[in-house]
Formats: sequence, structure tokens, C-alpha cells
Amino acid sequence: MGYVTRSSADDETVVRNIPLHWLHYAGGLFWTVLLVAAAPFTLGISLVFLLFVWIPILTIERAVTTHRIVFKKGFFNISSDEMQLAAVETVEFEQSFLGQILGYATIKVTGRGVSNLDLKMVPDPYDVKKAIERAERDDD
Repeated sequence: MGYVTRSSADDETVVRNIPLHWLHYAGGLFWTVLLVAAAPFTLGISLVFLLFVWIPILTIERAVTTHRIVFKKGFFNISSDEMQLAAVETVEFEQSFLGQILGYATIKVTGRGVSNLDLKMVPDPYDVKKAIERAERDDD
């Protein structure tokens, strides 16, 4: 985990990595198969398009550390949303019917002031919610 470890304090450790749900990869895999089949005709365009499909997927990092919750995305233009555990007020859980079937949910972390952190399509959402609450409790 590049960004999270590089931006961590000396006494900060990763409590829980939050991987992407397999549905994030399904779209990229669909386009990869489709473009590989069309590659003999459009090889250059296919390779460029695949970069635009996979780079956003592969550059997402989400984690809970002993001090904060981190959501980072991007390769050329990096954007990160972070919330200190001391600032967390609520950890909400939103799961649709399809999310129940496929095993994902949105975890909404509300902080003091106007800051919110939405972690969408989180696999094993109950475990992630517990990890955030446990880290928040241990941070006190």
C-alpha cells in the first residue's frame, strides 16, 4: 500500500485494508476481453483505452489506520480524503438489496463539522465497520 504507508506517522499502523469489491474489476475485465478480441484491428486504440479503464481501478487505496481513515485515488492527479479517528462522530452503513446479495455496502463516516467520507462498494462491510469503530475506540 503505497500512499497510506508513505503518508503515515511513525507510530501509525494499518489496522485494515479495505479492498475493492469484485464488481469494480468486472467492468475492467469486460472491456479487456472485448478489446483483446478486437485487438488485431485496433491494437493501439485498445491499449490506450485499457489504460484509461484500469489505471483508475488499480490506483485506489482505502484503509483504516490507528489514527485515520484514508481513501486515495488517482495516479497522475492524486486525490485523497482522510479523516482523523478523533474527528469521527458516526459510522453509518447503507446496503441495497443487490448489495446484500453480492456482499457489498457503502460505509458513511461522518466527522465533526461538514466532513464526510463515503466508502462505496465495500466488500465485507460489517467487518470494515467494526474495524473503524474498534480503531476509533482504541485511539481514545
